[in-house]
Amino acid sequence: MTRFLAFNADGDGENQHRIPEPPSKITRHALRKQEWETEAAANRPASRVTKSKKKKVKRKTVTKVLDAIKYESDELQCLACLLYGDDPACTSKCYTDFTRQSFRPITNSVQIRGPGDLGYSAHTTVPIEKHEWIGEYIGELRPLSLSDTQQSHYWLPIPGQCAIDAERKGNWTRFMNSSCKPNVKVWGETLGKRHVVLFQVLKNIAVGEELTFQYGKAYFEKAGFECRCDAHDGEPHMPGDKPAAKKPAKTTGKKVLKNAK
Repeated sequence: MTRFLAFNADGDGENQHRIPEPPSKITRHALRKQEWETEAAANRPASRVTKSKKKKVKRKTVTKVLDAIKYESDELQCLACLLYGDDPACTSKCYTDFTRQSFRPITNSVQIRGPGDLGYSAHTTVPIEKHEWIGEYIGELRPLSLSDTQQSHYWLPIPGQCAIDAERKGNWTRFMNSSCKPNVKVWGETLGKRHVVLFQVLKNIAVGEELTFQYGKAYFEKAGFECRCDAHDGEPHMPGDKPAAKKPAKTTGKKVLKNAK
């Protein structure tokens, strides 16, 4: 397994060190096959018995990554070719070309820093322009049925499909912290007949800036803790809360009256 490298939290470029596992560094989704086998067995219909013979109803088991994230419907367009998922002209090449052209320059320019007050964080070493796509959320693909019992803090669901869990395995995007004033937005899209979770820049980002997106209030409510981003000066709060009004500074001495004689 490949381990992540990190630098000091203050960004001085010193003390590069390996982050203890887990997490392990991966560039493509992984599959927890045992969980999917258990899922298929639990959902498999009982055999139907007829007078002539016992008829078994087979159910497809997720055995590879594409089984869990495949998209072939006519409802959503591919982000790359703009064709719908049921169009044969949309192929895996859309995914390969888009991710290579959009993500590779940024992926090689992300610096992980920490541990700090909020653990680790992701920073850019190059300027990034508004609207650029910078990465895909990568992790282990797990059944949605486990969300009530085994959901981690790195669990990101694709409705009706599966969940991406980057707690044990993932790429650099797992280190992006939450902010109530984010510079990145997360999108659910389709690329080359597959569901993807992508990150797009909301505004121009300068060298050294931290990359952040909004986790959402539901995330913090389920996790059982509050956001501590800089939008509220690091004070615990929930997304959507208004910053507490600052008390006026105390003054000393006599009040000076205008036009006093």
